[in-house]
Amino acid sequence: MPMTPIVRYMSQRPGGFNRFTQTMTLELPEGIDRSGIVSTISAVVEHHDMWRSRVVDGDRGREIEVMASGAVDVDALVHHIPVDPASKADEVTALASRELDSALGRLDVDAGTMLQFLWFDFGAGRSGRLLVVAHHLVIDGVSWRIIVPDLISAWARSRAAVPPL
Repeated sequence: MPMTPIVRYMSQRPGGFNRFTQTMTLELPEGIDRSGIVSTISAVVEHHDMWRSRVVDGDRGREIEVMASGAVDVDALVHHIPVDPASKADEVTALASRELDSALGRLDVDAGTMLQFLWFDFGAGRSGRLLVVAHHLVIDGVSWRIIVPDLISAWARSRAAVPPL
């Protein structure tokens, strides 16, 4: 599909636009493991086509292409970050800032790397956090109101051994 005028403008600015993102931190259920996180995110990626998109050179110039179902390796997008539960708030903030900067550097709209998921794991007995880093091409302020409930639903369905979304 063609890019919208604002996306075309952003893509033509000097310096690229891979770091043009929105982020949200979500509290994870206690006891969730990597398999649970990956299967939950995978269900949402499969349900929302734009989360499988990339920017390509097409007949009309730069365009957005939605990749086929199963084309995104969600496991590769989830980065596990163990956090010492005794860490002070400013130490966790500094760690999260470094990890966010690294995640932003891994985004690549041409390769279809529109998402990064940072799993901050505080260990057993404490819920972790999932920092969702999404390129603005695949999310906006309104979309979060759809994506977050879909993530919750996908986790609940996974726990109940019910087919995904």
